[in-house]
Amino acid sequence: MTRDHHFFYDTSLGRGTVVYGQEGIKRHLLPTTAKNIVEKALISYDSKFLNEGRLRTLLESYFSGREINKWEAYLDTSGYSLFKLKVFETVGRISYGEVRSYKEVACEIGIPNGARAVGMAMRENRHPLLIPCHRVIASNKKLGGWSGPPELKSRLLSIEGNLVNEGMRISNELSF
Repeated sequence: MTRDHHFFYDTSLGRGTVVYGQEGIKRHLLPTTAKNIVEKALISYDSKFLNEGRLRTLLESYFSGREINKWEAYLDTSGYSLFKLKVFETVGRISYGEVRSYKEVACEIGIPNGARAVGMAMRENRHPLLIPCHRVIASNKKLGGWSGPPELKSRLLSIEGNLVNEGMRISNELSF
């Protein structure tokens, strides 16, 4: 049995980690992820299929403020339900610097009352940034929940040019 591979990349926010195997990227751990979670991720998968250097460069470039819209990496989406895949595909089309509300994503996939279900699906996103769940906010322009610390979501949005005020709201200067 072969082990998955991993690499680290450094940013101004800390060290990030990518775990990958033959099926693609299995998990992306954003900078600021607790060390024990990183260690657990590095031992919890089995199975080299990735241009590691290229992805590391793209991730470091993103955190330096460069616009990245295509990650050039295959994601291992095994274990995701069809609903989650539909949500992640929709969220994956949100361009750098843009945001959508959970309700807008739900409407786009044909479930107008499914904002909460969209949020629950995104909570299980193993590929944050690569599937840009940080670009989805509440309808009232608050950041909404996500699996990482709220200040990290705020920083990611700020890197992309979205102004987030101290009340953790997106600035009214944005148009939807």
